[in-house]
Amino acid sequence: MRKWQSEIILKLTNGLKSMANARKVQIIHGYGNFIDSHTLNIKNNEKKITLNFDQAIIAVGSKPIKQTFINEPSEKIWDSTDALKISFVPKKLLIVGGGIIGLEMATIYHALGAEIYISEISEQIISSADTDVIEHFYKNIKDKFNIMLNTKINNLKISENHAHVEFYNTKNNKIINMSFHAVLFSIGRSPNSKLINIQDIGVEIDQLGYIKVDNQMRTNIANIYAIGDVVGQPMLAHKGMYQGHIAAE
Repeated sequence: MRKWQSEIILKLTNGLKSMANARKVQIIHGYGNFIDSHTLNIKNNEKKITLNFDQAIIAVGSKPIKQTFINEPSEKIWDSTDALKISFVPKKLLIVGGGIIGLEMATIYHALGAEIYISEISEQIISSADTDVIEHFYKNIKDKFNIMLNTKINNLKISENHAHVEFYNTKNNKIINMSFHAVLFSIGRSPNSKLINIQDIGVEIDQLGYIKVDNQMRTNIANIYAIGDVVGQPMLAHKGMYQGHIAAE
């Protein structure tokens, strides 16, 4: 399966490279930081490139929000990026967060044979969705997954073979202790806006780090635009593509 996954990713990325080459788009690999509203500094290993531009579109995406219980890396503690590697299929998997990504991962690992537990602090899964819709959806999945609503994690410890979790139910005040072979934290994503030095050149971001844009995807600096996850919800690929068309036009 991992081989098939790698082949699909390679096919998609090669397709994008071919499209870029056909349109004479130059791809520069490296980490970029804005120097001013018309200059970008790019670092690739020991090599540094200064790039001048007339307009820029920021599309740096987002990253998983990290858990705060365990500081040391552990093969038993995952985020969504780790889960996609499919390094192993745990017999008993806890997914913290009943949002869209968490449920996607639950579906994948259930199909691979894992026993799935989902803890969600809200009163329903996908808390931002319409309650009537979720009620029907819940009926379809409640026999597949062990779903614990109104539940948060009080404590998490790692032993040689298990992740030991203490849950707290905010509705009935009960504490439950369980053990799992892996724990996947799917508690949201945060924008990568602060990685590219945009605050220092005056681009406005909100308190969560999302770049503020108008209906043409323009930031408060007239020649700089932003699209995709970095401008806020929903964090979906087709939304980013649509915004890219708006910014380009």
